[in-house]
Amino acid sequence: MMKILVRGFRGADRAELSLDPIALVAGENGSGKSSVAQAVAAALTGCTIPFFRSAKPDRAIFTKVEAKGLVRGGVDKASVVITGIDGRVTVTWPAHEVTTEGTPPQSSKVAAGLVNPMEMEDADRQKFLSALLECEPKDGDIITACKDAGLHGDRAEEVCQLIMRQGWDPAHKLEREKGAKLKGQWEAAAGTDFGRLKAEAFVPEGWVDDLRETTLAQLEEHVANARQKVENALGALAVDAAEVDRLGQEAIAEKQAQAAVDGFKPTLETADQALRTATATVNAIVIPAIQNCPHCDKPLEVTGGKVKKAVLGTKELQDLERRLGASKHLLTDAGLARDIAGKDMLALQQALGKHSGASVRYEAARGRKGSQEALGVARDLLASLEKRRTALSTKTRADAAYRMILEQVKVVEILAPDGLRRAKLGRALADFNTKTLAPLCAAAGFPPIALNDALDLLYGGRPYYLLSESEKYRARAVLQTAVARLDGSLVVIFDGVDILDTQGREGLFAMIADDQELLFLACATIDPKYDEDGNCTNIPDLEAAEIGMTYLMESGQAQPLFKKLQEA
Repeated sequence: MMKILVRGFRGADRAELSLDPIALVAGENGSGKSSVAQAVAAALTGCTIPFFRSAKPDRAIFTKVEAKGLVRGGVDKASVVITGIDGRVTVTWPAHEVTTEGTPPQSSKVAAGLVNPMEMEDADRQKFLSALLECEPKDGDIITACKDAGLHGDRAEEVCQLIMRQGWDPAHKLEREKGAKLKGQWEAAAGTDFGRLKAEAFVPEGWVDDLRETTLAQLEEHVANARQKVENALGALAVDAAEVDRLGQEAIAEKQAQAAVDGFKPTLETADQALRTATATVNAIVIPAIQNCPHCDKPLEVTGGKVKKAVLGTKELQDLERRLGASKHLLTDAGLARDIAGKDMLALQQALGKHSGASVRYEAARGRKGSQEALGVARDLLASLEKRRTALSTKTRADAAYRMILEQVKVVEILAPDGLRRAKLGRALADFNTKTLAPLCAAAGFPPIALNDALDLLYGGRPYYLLSESEKYRARAVLQTAVARLDGSLVVIFDGVDILDTQGREGLFAMIADDQELLFLACATIDPKYDEDGNCTNIPDLEAAEIGMTYLMESGQAQPLFKKLQEA
C-alpha cells in the first residue's frame, strides 16, 4: 500500500490517494487528473520537471527557471509526498527540492509514463532494451563472434579491450575511422580511388600472372644480379680515342710533376742541412756570465749554474759575442731559405696530386673492351626486372591493405548497433515476448503484443506506427507494465485511460488486477453520470470490486468516489 498527498501542483489543488494496489482518478477535462499523475511521476523518478520528449529521454523539455507554471495559481508552494512501506519521498516547488527518508518508493521514467520507448530514436531504444534485459554482449560473446567472422584471437582480444576502455559506440566509431585510414593506405599503394570491386580485382601496371609464383625476396635478388651486370658492362665499355688521348696527356703531366718533385728533393735537403748546421753553430757558442766575488772582489765565470775563476778577458768575451751574433744571422738566413724551399716543394706536390693515378687510368682505358649493345641489353634486363618488382610490391601492399580492410569491415559489423548487440538483444527479446509480454496480454485479453528483431512493437502482428491511438495505448500500457516488472519500479502510471473503450478499459484493469507486485495509478477523463438511486453508472468502482480505490477529481480536488456517491 502507498499513500500519496498532492498540494498545489499545476491543476491539482489537493489530492489524497491510496494505491492498494490500484487508484483510478476520474473527472472532467481540466479537473487536475494529469497534474496528479505528473506530480506522482516527479516524486517517483526524482525528476522535478516531469516533462520529456522520448527522442531525448535524458533532458527535460524546459529548465527550472522556466518551470514557474508548475505551481498552481494563487498558491506560493506546491508539493507531493509519497509514503511507502519502507520510506518516503517529498518534492516541493518552486524550490525543486527532493528529500527522502528510508528507502523511498521509485519508478523509472517509462513506468511513470514520462517516456515512451516506441518514440525513442532507434539507437536509444536499443540501448534501453539492452540495459533492461541485461543482454549487452560479454567478452565471450565478442570472442565467439570474431572467431565466427574468421578473425584471429589477438584481434578479438584487441576488440574486447577497446570496448572495455571506450564503450560500444565510441569503439564502433574508432574502428570505422580506422577503416577509412586503411582505405587511404590502399589508395596510396594502388594509386587509385578505393572501390570494393576494384580492390578485389586489382592488378597494377606491369603485372603478369607469372608473378604469382614468385616472391619479392626472389625478385630483389634478380634485380641485384642485373644491376651488377650493368656495372660490369659499363666497366667493359671501350673508351673512345679522344678520351684515351686526354688520359695520355694527363699521364704525361703526372710523370713530369713527379720528376719535378724528385728533382727538387736535393735542394730541399741542402736547405735542411744548412739550417741544421747553423742551429748547431749557434748552440755551440756559450758566453759565460762574469760577476765579482763578494769576498775577494775578483771576477768569476758562471756557466750552466757552475762558478769558476774567470779565465777569459774582456777581449775574448767580445770576440765570442761577435761570433754569436754572426752565427744567429746565418741561422735566420738558413731558416728563411728552408721555408722557401718547403713552400716550393709543397706546390710541386700539390701539382702532382692533381694528376695522381693518371697513369693507372690511362693504362686501364687502353685495355678496356666492351660495347654499347652489351650495355643496352644489361640495362633493358635491369629495367624489366625493376618493373616486375614494382608491380609485385604494389600488388603485395594493396592486397595486404585490402585484407586488413575486409577484416576491419567485419569488426565494424560486430560493433555496429545492429551487429552483435542487436543479435543478442534479439535472443533476449524472444524470452521477453514469451515470458513477460505474453502473460500480460493474456491477462488483459489483448491480441499478442511483441517486439520484433527490428525493435518495432507489434500488436496483433501489426507494427506500432500503423495502429490506431487506442491500440497504441493498449500496446504501450502492456510494455510499460512489462518494463516496470524488470527495472525495479514500484508504481506504473497510466494517464488518459479514457482513450480506451469499455472493453479496452476492462482489459487494462484485468491486467492490473492480475499483477501481484506492482501498484498502479490510472487517470481517465469521465464525466460522471448517476442513476435515480445516486449510483455512478459510468465510472468503475474499484473499491466495490475490491481491487483498489476510485477517486473523482473536481476543480482540482480529489475525493473517494463512494463519498461523492453518499453526498449525491
